[in-house]
Amino acid sequence: MRQTLAELRATQKAHREANKEKRAAYNKKWQADNKEYVKAQREANKDVKNAKNRAYRKSLNDGHYSVYYLPEEHYVGVTGSTRQRMHKHNHDGMITEGLEVVYTTKSKEDAYSFEAKLHSMGYNGSEEQGYLSKRANLKL
Repeated sequence: MRQTLAELRATQKAHREANKEKRAAYNKKWQADNKEYVKAQREANKDVKNAKNRAYRKSLNDGHYSVYYLPEEHYVGVTGSTRQRMHKHNHDGMITEGLEVVYTTKSKEDAYSFEAKLHSMGYNGSEEQGYLSKRANLKL
């Protein structure tokens, strides 16, 4: 008698659960026995992995720079990838709800100049965190 797809999946899940500890022990022993191999593979693939990560981050940038405002933090910043930057802010514990993109340009310098003007008006931002050196050569 043939199993239905649902029955097959249930059987596979039961098998995985029954062998979970056995598999974990095997994997732990394999990792310990092959420590040098794993390290060499990781080192050999590091450049490829870094290149893929850089290419992915670059793909998120559409060639525009956005000046954004986070009202809960009274914070103004510049980014080439709003989605990625908000993810980083969330990771750092900032409240990103209510995000407003207040200015968009293809010029990084224009975006940083606009951000600096908003900071001079009292908005919080990266200058308070010590990143002024990135923008020191920009004219207001």
